[in-house]
Amino acid sequence: LSIYVGTVRDGNKLLEVIHEFESWSGLRISIPKSVVTGAMYGSGTTRRQERAKADVAKRKRDAGPDILEPQIRALEAMDEALNTDNNVPHALKGQETWRTNLAMMHRQCPICNKKKGNCHFPTQLHLNPPCLECKHTWKPSGIKYNGTALKVTHGKTAIRLLGIRYNMWLEGAAQRRYVMDGITELACFLRKNRDLSIENGLRLVDCTLAPLMAFSGPVIIWPEKEFKKLTAAFVRCNKEAWQMSPNTSTALFTFPKDRGGLQIKMPKAILCSATWGHLTRCCQFDDGTRQLAEITYKDALEKHGCLDLEDLQYEAEFLTWDQASQNSFTFACHLTSTIGIRVSWDPFNPDWIASATNTDLAQVLIDTQHLIHIQLKNEQKWATVVGHSEEGRIVHLQTANGDAFFMKTEGQDTTSGHPTLREAIQRTSPTLTRMSQLTEPNRVYGTEEIRRGRKKIGWAQAIYPLRARLQELQNNALLDKRDESLEDELRELKKGELAFLATRPKLIQAGYTSLDSIPRTQKGNATSFF
Repeated sequence: LSIYVGTVRDGNKLLEVIHEFESWSGLRISIPKSVVTGAMYGSGTTRRQERAKADVAKRKRDAGPDILEPQIRALEAMDEALNTDNNVPHALKGQETWRTNLAMMHRQCPICNKKKGNCHFPTQLHLNPPCLECKHTWKPSGIKYNGTALKVTHGKTAIRLLGIRYNMWLEGAAQRRYVMDGITELACFLRKNRDLSIENGLRLVDCTLAPLMAFSGPVIIWPEKEFKKLTAAFVRCNKEAWQMSPNTSTALFTFPKDRGGLQIKMPKAILCSATWGHLTRCCQFDDGTRQLAEITYKDALEKHGCLDLEDLQYEAEFLTWDQASQNSFTFACHLTSTIGIRVSWDPFNPDWIASATNTDLAQVLIDTQHLIHIQLKNEQKWATVVGHSEEGRIVHLQTANGDAFFMKTEGQDTTSGHPTLREAIQRTSPTLTRMSQLTEPNRVYGTEEIRRGRKKIGWAQAIYPLRARLQELQNNALLDKRDESLEDELRELKKGELAFLATRPKLIQAGYTSLDSIPRTQKGNATSFF
């Protein structure tokens, strides 16, 4: 059970309620397994970081090369005790070597797992002290359950939150290590158990690797360097499952079957499908998750100057892995673009059922008398919506036999045992996604764009052929294919791209959000001049 609260006082108040529930239900909470972690955001964190930086600067300025004087003295005393026969000049030379090596040495913080210089660590004879930044970071204190203080862990320490190993800053290094360890363990198992048939080995790989990656892949950030290692380990598992040599070419597994390859599903394809599925589920219901997804979506469009998701896919193709991974929608578009596919989806269209308010959805169901399949009294029955509350949170349904019951529109219904109205609609009619499918069942979608004429052309889509040509020339330049005409074209395209990236924000700020929004100054018979 993972519970988030805003303050320490709210945490104690919530634990009091949990204790009352414990006394009423007879359940018992394990105190030794309960931990408290927390993080401070905003101006308080900035002040603490500045204090840590000032402490580091002071240690560099005051201590100088003798910043590890206590550790050096301890090692000198140990050396004198173990090597009493060494002469004095040799001992002094060894001490100077110690000083140089220890002053240049980097240490790893046990909390944030970052390697830093010794000036970032407190001067103490401790086996593995935390760095000064982690030391100055705020930690919750004074949280008790029934008078017993709970164990407090640092906010940067990775713990399991809803099955995923990350900290309060959502850093997924621990989860990435967990996935890599799982793949490595499977490769070692297949290597040792050669008596396992190829069919069973492949079945084991299919049942293990894809779910291991898809579970946490959409919610943690994979740096490109680590993802390449993951891909290499993934291919190694398939080699061991096929009982092939580790030196077997990777192309044998990635090439299509019509070209003689095995065409296995690579980690990028697994991550792509998992990411799009995660975004679809986030936008499925009208709740807080959908609101956060909408903020992320609008931020991606605004940052890259795109009109919609299709335009964002053209833009994301020319972003680096690390640039695209900062936003979920941008990263999903980057994955589809690099794989070579396009996704047609408008996640926040007002016509979607998920975008409709509770009252509007309930009223449309009343007007259309749409049938909903539901289990009532251990029997599968069809029901229709006959009424709703003032805010639409609860709807009244009635079966063909006249049985009436209530159902929540969204959220979780833990009292009646019925699903919510939105869940029941999805289960009854999986293809029902638009409100117009209820009000206009005979409508043919796509004709509106034809009647209105040509759709808007976003800036990323308009400039895509030139940027694709630039990328092709850059790849040829890496292959040392020298050609003066191509080099001139490459220079011109680079200048043009820089000019475009500098001009596009100003055009969007002036109201020209697409190529066709620029007013035409002159028209010809076959060519339009902008």
